[in-house]
Amino acid sequence: MATIHDKPRTLPGAREAKAFVIVLVAAIYVPALLFLLHPPRPVALAAAYVLVAGLGLFAASAYRLMIAGTAPVPGNTFTAGAAFIAAGAGFDIVATLLHSPDLRNETNPFARLLLDSGHSVPFVLAYGAVCQSLLVIGSILLWRGLLAHRATLIESIRDSSGRFPGFMKAILGGAKLTWKQWILPWRSYRGDRSEKYFYYPWPIAAMLVGSAAYRWYLGLEWFGFAPGNRVVVGISSVVLGLAVYFGWAWHAVRQSTQKSHR
Repeated sequence: MATIHDKPRTLPGAREAKAFVIVLVAAIYVPALLFLLHPPRPVALAAAYVLVAGLGLFAASAYRLMIAGTAPVPGNTFTAGAAFIAAGAGFDIVATLLHSPDLRNETNPFARLLLDSGHSVPFVLAYGAVCQSLLVIGSILLWRGLLAHRATLIESIRDSSGRFPGFMKAILGGAKLTWKQWILPWRSYRGDRSEKYFYYPWPIAAMLVGSAAYRWYLGLEWFGFAPGNRVVVGISSVVLGLAVYFGWAWHAVRQSTQKSHR
């Protein structure tokens, strides 16, 4: 039986995944983190402007990663996920504009910063439209990328430990690492260094699909039909997306292993 070490040295899409991760961290996470640290207003405004470019790079890198996939994409599954993402964002935006067309009650921190800094409502609306469009497009492309790479993903971790901890290590990029090397990531990595990045975008895709439920909640909140705590709902939607992703992958790996033993 083939082992992981018999697989091609570089997984299809590994280098595109590395580029995606670099963009995500440098152009989105860093500006967002900087913004959340409540820096002086000029720095916060710079972070808000950089975020627009970061979201553009996010969508572009998600597209490059998507087209590197080798598996046929199931149309119904893709359409359902894409519609859930796009409709959730659209519902939230429409609800916001219906109840606060002048954005007086807008709570989005980036929009609030721009408004409080003297930017006009039309400018903030245009800023929001660009950011929201890029985020939705990038999320949908990444969702399609997960579907296009699903066969490579499952095949690459199929020979990992049959126990759940070994599976989790493998699906988080540690298939070729010992536990010590995985826990201490500065240790040397055996094989193509780009390959470990292949596993990082897919939990992000799952979280983005799951977080679309939060956008639906925010829309319902405007209409007064959303009991509960906003923070709890947001965290729960992300955790649910991850749980579905890991549950699907665990089931798919077990099925693939059983077939190979027949």
